[in-house]
Amino acid sequence: MSNENVLRKHKMSTFSVFLMVFCLVAGGYFGMEDMVSGTGPGLTILILIIFPFLWSIPQALIASELGSAIPAEGGYYVWVQRAFGEFWGFQVGWWRTISCYVDTTLYIILAVAYIDAFLPLGTTGSIIAKVVVVVVFTVINILGIQEVARITTILMIFVLATLVVFVIFGAANWEFSPVSPFIPDGQGFSASLGFGIAFCIWVYSGYESMGTMSGELENPQIIPKATMMTIPVVTIVYILPIIFGLASYGEYESWSVDNGVSFVTIMASYGMPALTLVFTLGAIACNISLYNSYLASGSRGFYVLAEDKLAPMGLAKVNKKFGTPHVAIISMAVVNLFLAQYGFATLLVIDVVLFMFAYLIWFLAAIALRIKEPDLERPFRIPFGTKGIIAMTVVPAIICVTALFTNGLNYLIGGSLALLSGPVVYVIWKKMYGGLDNNKAIAPAHKKGVAFLSILIAICLVIGFIMLNGERAGANEGFDGIYRGSVSSNYESSPGKYILPEDSFAMDLYDVGAEDADTRIWYYYGDLTGDIYLYDGFADEEEFSKRAFTIYQRFEGSGLSQIDIYNDDYWFVAYDGDEYGSSRDILDYLLEG
Repeated sequence: MSNENVLRKHKMSTFSVFLMVFCLVAGGYFGMEDMVSGTGPGLTILILIIFPFLWSIPQALIASELGSAIPAEGGYYVWVQRAFGEFWGFQVGWWRTISCYVDTTLYIILAVAYIDAFLPLGTTGSIIAKVVVVVVFTVINILGIQEVARITTILMIFVLATLVVFVIFGAANWEFSPVSPFIPDGQGFSASLGFGIAFCIWVYSGYESMGTMSGELENPQIIPKATMMTIPVVTIVYILPIIFGLASYGEYESWSVDNGVSFVTIMASYGMPALTLVFTLGAIACNISLYNSYLASGSRGFYVLAEDKLAPMGLAKVNKKFGTPHVAIISMAVVNLFLAQYGFATLLVIDVVLFMFAYLIWFLAAIALRIKEPDLERPFRIPFGTKGIIAMTVVPAIICVTALFTNGLNYLIGGSLALLSGPVVYVIWKKMYGGLDNNKAIAPAHKKGVAFLSILIAICLVIGFIMLNGERAGANEGFDGIYRGSVSSNYESSPGKYILPEDSFAMDLYDVGAEDADTRIWYYYGDLTGDIYLYDGFADEEEFSKRAFTIYQRFEGSGLSQIDIYNDDYWFVAYDGDEYGSSRDILDYLLEG
């Protein structure tokens, strides 16, 4: 490392690092609402209790052992590089860094969305707010990780204080069973479990992220201690608000961060307007603290790759005054600012695949280092032999592989293509910058790594496209079944097409008698549903109900399991032809009619 690129070291307290790790893993409880509606109250609570033993504890133990043995800037990248060499180290560094560059943008979007819900910003105002968030926390990060830790400490204490208040009010308003129903009504156990596991993989990950900043701590050995302290706290912070929210408010099926029942909504139901504002601020604090911390952790990825001549050299520059990798930090901020103006749900799904594959290699690295370097000093040592570590990582590895093939075709195909960027970029940057050995020729061992990984990804892609063709055939058959009788006489249809973000096939229908609606039929793994948006305004709910019911009759008996008909004010839903209504009023009107 050249003198001008020396990072400044800071002495930090265990409490500060604990809150940093907590923030990198959780950041609070806001955002957990969607798991409740997608998995069901009882199963959500059960999975949140069990999953740390299967996923968090192995992850945290490995991060603690490797972090104590190799307390170097770059964390997991350096650990894997030491175990398996330059190529595999690059893959883990690239995959994890890219995932950080992309998905941290979500925290900016969510923070501004919470602001907008309380104080409408408009399009221009939202853009300005996003710019302000990015600029402010970029400056904080350039000042150094000590400043990052101070801001994180303040924000996390505030978020945890709101949790205490929420639990108190929830207990005072206890009315319902928080574990009933066990899974969502009308949804199978496997679908509920799959969604819950996929969600928990996301919310229980990140214990290794503090390791990327080890080189900037005078006392890096406090990271393992802080990491292990975090596990029970994260679990409790997730479970308590869900239990007390369900017990005091119920309506699990409507829980959602996006225009549904949120923890802020529940707090508002207690009739305390001032506390509603406090909880809105808590949700904002949760998201900006996550952004603040991941801007610090994620930006170190390209810094260390550049230091090792495996990325553009400019990313290794260090600010002379503050001793931080300011170019890498700014590069991440610019990417965040760009992506924050667009929707990128598909990229977020792909990111999960990237960091899961990084975890697989990282788990293997822990085992390899036990075998290759048994005498390596490990101030924190997992209290098992090598066979014990192998046994401990079996379940997390199975979770990673299973999730790849059971969470949808967008997950499998999009994730595989994202993984392929690793070997491709390695070859390009190795030939451009020379790598660790300052040699632009790729060594035979690394060529084997490129070939092996590329073949493995190609197999995943082939499996994905075979599955995609199977689903396409099923969708076309389903669409043909829908498009008959009153449907064909009232609508013209478009060919079915695959919609990547929704992982579904869709057929658009055009009303031949009017242009007052957008109609789309969805096919999702054998299930057919209808989605109709009405442009017309309606004088009242009754007028809307009549129009919606007329449209519904066209599709009755067509094979749709559900049809949603709505406009900006009202909502009509029919399930399997048995029940319908956008509200109690609409349902009563239809039943009376």
